[in-house]
Amino acid sequence: MYEWDFGDGQQATTRVPVATHDYFAAIDHAAGLGQFVVTCRARHSDVTVRRSLTIHSAYAICKAAGTIVPHVTADLFAHKEYSLITASFAVHNVEDAPMVLDRLSITPTADDGEAVGLPGAFVAMERPVTIPPRSTAMIGVNIPFTAGVPGAGELSHEARGFAALYAGTAAGMPVRCGAAFDLPVEEWGQRPRPIPIPDVPPRERQPWPWELVEQALRDSVVNPVVNPAGGAVRPGDAVLDAATGTLAVSLGGLSGASRAGCGRRGACWRRPSRRPRSRCRRARGGRRRGGRAWVMAAPAPLGLDVGGVGGIGAAVRIARQPRLAARDRVRISLAGIGGMLLFEGPPVPGFIAVGQICDPDNLSEADLAAAEAGQLVCQLTTETKEVLMPARWMNARKGDCILSPGGDGIIGGLMLNVKPAQWYSHCGIMTRNHDEITHSTGSQKRVMDHLIGFTADGSDGFEPNVLKYVWPGAITQTVQRSIEGEDFPDPEYDKTYSISSFGAQAVGFTHNDHFTMIPPLVLKPDPLQETPGVRTALHAIADSARAGAGRPGVKPKYHYRWYCYTDPTIGLGPPAGPETGWAVDTLPSVCSSYVWMHAKALGAHLETSQTLVTPTDLEPKDVETGAVVRPTTPDGLYNYSAQERHDAANWLFETVHNQAFEKAGWFGEALTDGADDIANQFLNAFANDDGDGKDSEEWKDLRDADAVSPDNMMWWDAPAQGGLYGYVEPAIYREPRVESYTVSKWKKVVTRGRIRGTVRGEAGPVSGAIVQVYDGKTTFTAADGTYALADVPLGAYQIKASRVIDGVLYSAQVNIELAGEELVVDIVLQPPSERYRVAQVFIDFFGRDYESFDDDELNDPGPEYFELELGPDKTVHSTGKTYKWGGEVRVEYSITVRLLVNNAIDVQVQGTLYEGTSEDTDDLDGTGGTTFQVGVGQTAGATLTITNTDEDDDDAGVLSISVKNVRNDN
Repeated sequence: MYEWDFGDGQQATTRVPVATHDYFAAIDHAAGLGQFVVTCRARHSDVTVRRSLTIHSAYAICKAAGTIVPHVTADLFAHKEYSLITASFAVHNVEDAPMVLDRLSITPTADDGEAVGLPGAFVAMERPVTIPPRSTAMIGVNIPFTAGVPGAGELSHEARGFAALYAGTAAGMPVRCGAAFDLPVEEWGQRPRPIPIPDVPPRERQPWPWELVEQALRDSVVNPVVNPAGGAVRPGDAVLDAATGTLAVSLGGLSGASRAGCGRRGACWRRPSRRPRSRCRRARGGRRRGGRAWVMAAPAPLGLDVGGVGGIGAAVRIARQPRLAARDRVRISLAGIGGMLLFEGPPVPGFIAVGQICDPDNLSEADLAAAEAGQLVCQLTTETKEVLMPARWMNARKGDCILSPGGDGIIGGLMLNVKPAQWYSHCGIMTRNHDEITHSTGSQKRVMDHLIGFTADGSDGFEPNVLKYVWPGAITQTVQRSIEGEDFPDPEYDKTYSISSFGAQAVGFTHNDHFTMIPPLVLKPDPLQETPGVRTALHAIADSARAGAGRPGVKPKYHYRWYCYTDPTIGLGPPAGPETGWAVDTLPSVCSSYVWMHAKALGAHLETSQTLVTPTDLEPKDVETGAVVRPTTPDGLYNYSAQERHDAANWLFETVHNQAFEKAGWFGEALTDGADDIANQFLNAFANDDGDGKDSEEWKDLRDADAVSPDNMMWWDAPAQGGLYGYVEPAIYREPRVESYTVSKWKKVVTRGRIRGTVRGEAGPVSGAIVQVYDGKTTFTAADGTYALADVPLGAYQIKASRVIDGVLYSAQVNIELAGEELVVDIVLQPPSERYRVAQVFIDFFGRDYESFDDDELNDPGPEYFELELGPDKTVHSTGKTYKWGGEVRVEYSITVRLLVNNAIDVQVQGTLYEGTSEDTDDLDGTGGTTFQVGVGQTAGATLTITNTDEDDDDAGVLSISVKNVRNDN
């Protein structure tokens, strides 16, 4: 680690011998320079280096030439919002006199590099902005744009960027300050849309947009001062100028801003990037979608916590104020404040009554029945808003199952060592359309936290109950939390664990020297075989599964039990007794047995409608891919022979033994048989449900067993054979995105009609496409691409159609008005937008732990593959990889990808090598990094070699990486 003192009162600690720091706030601009003594201490070697640093002030140079040009920090991009182009920048007044800005010039970026490019005419501001002495103000620029000929202070809709230049005075000297902004490629050519204005009583005029903003500020800010005499003087004061669309907010003195802007790494006055995501989570215990999931679409420049400066925090949170009818429109003009744009999730559905909000994509059978009784239907309104849509499996509906790829973990490795190898290690059932999933899972971290014995590393195995009755068991999560993680409080100990069991993208790994790519799958009915009855049966299974699941702080009805991989039928027996601790009154399960139990509890046909399955119930394709049953095999389970169970058990024993040995080290192993105890205990929990069998090798006495795995579920029958599933396709994951959302509400409708048409794609009519006007009024296209929806209540809808074609989600949605007996709507499916990208990352690691006498320890795990999604709402995505070997070496890599304005991807890889007496050492011995860029549709790569420079030996980690820049097919 490297400890920095920058000489201006700021310190930082980094893991590499490089630091970034901005000295602007510390420079004496009156003297024209700043002098600092910079100190860096390498903690691992206790070496300290000092250097003198002299920085000349560009501000002072400009002032000496006759013009004050204040320091600004600006957004990189401006954005089109309805009929405005919005951007923001911060102005820092270091003078002892106030700075007054009274004119604004807007100049579009010239497409022709040889053009004259004269600056636009200045427009006088009706309300000049005053920036108090030695303070900072945030300037929001809101420029009207038009599809016609732009006037003064306007831009053309074809503009690709612009410069905003403010003019004024300070201390009798002229002031010029401004910033240049680009527009993202996806917004080029986008035409203006009218700003929605709230309804007003008859004979009253419609308010102007800036009047809405001014009222919003007055209503939401504590002790607000809007347009004070003399400009925004106090922190939190706001000036709103209608003539130029300028919104300025005072952020207070430079000293406070300087401190707020200096992060842990000392990077003061940071330039913000394009809309990185930052979530403001609600307190635990609220409704899942009842709270407003706010996202700051861009950070406050300078790294400021603007919520803590005067009343500005309330101003930027204006959209939360329910008393303001125009709250969702107001944020358009407020977008300039701090570059901060707030989005809430889709509106929360109300109760089933006329005028209440409804969610047309998620209506239960109970909802539909209640609506039918009241002659109500969920219909489109004219109210449209920009919302943050949650993460979704786009082609997974309620009752479908998600199969998640395995890998080299405990369960993933176990599945790879049966015959034939199985590639999926986890599954769950969708309990809402697209955005919620229920699954049974166990926290391996909690199990490892409860090792016991002579040493803290488990010389005497695990706590038996923690190993046998694995927590948390069955849980319901949003799709996003099931992937990114969700904190669950431990029911017995004062600790919290993050639970996540699914991966969003395809993964690739090496098994038996063969590299394999594994995509996540959705298990569902064949679209050409699905009927309303099939979907209703799937909904019932999903509802049952959800009813048995827990949430953070809510106990589930099922715990996770390793023995269910041997005998899942124990989940049909009595619940656990009081001796099991937290698991009392819960039933055993694993991910696949949980789905199986709830399906069979409702009489689902999986391979047969009978209790037991016979060989004649298996389809030839099932048998060809390894399906086997015996006379006592229950429907939906499959037989695993004693031999393949023995092979898998031996692999598991060696894996757990080696991990335990490395964790205990030579000292723990020399005094105890800790590694053997841990491995035996783990295997006995799997094989014979003995959580205390650390001294027993009874697990070796294996026999045939019937079980079900995520791979096995793909054998379950399709509707044509009487089943419910029978079809898989790549699961299409869409990360959280800001999207245009039209609100739907319950409306009473008596008259009904029919909608029909044809769904087409790039190659003609599309069969098997799902077509929906609302959940429950859904159909699939026939072989010729035609569809028909009968008995549809008259009114307005958004009809949606989609189909996964060659792994790509093609979709379309059309606003329609059914006003008579029949409406013909032909739909043309569109491919995904090019602005959403995926970095397909392919890596191969090789490690060497140098030893004397040619006895080097090597680590060569083989190639790996993963994907990182990028887009307008997620311009930066990072992941890490860690490799340990030889009992003493560890290499950590940070891989970061960034989406650039031209849809190219910037790739940065940083690595650190540690070598000491264990693989968990903090003894830093080498660092390195590399960076490269990847154009659209192209592949680029590099090789990063990190050696042990501290001890000057041949310890090394070599990472080869290639990245392909492709369109995100969701």
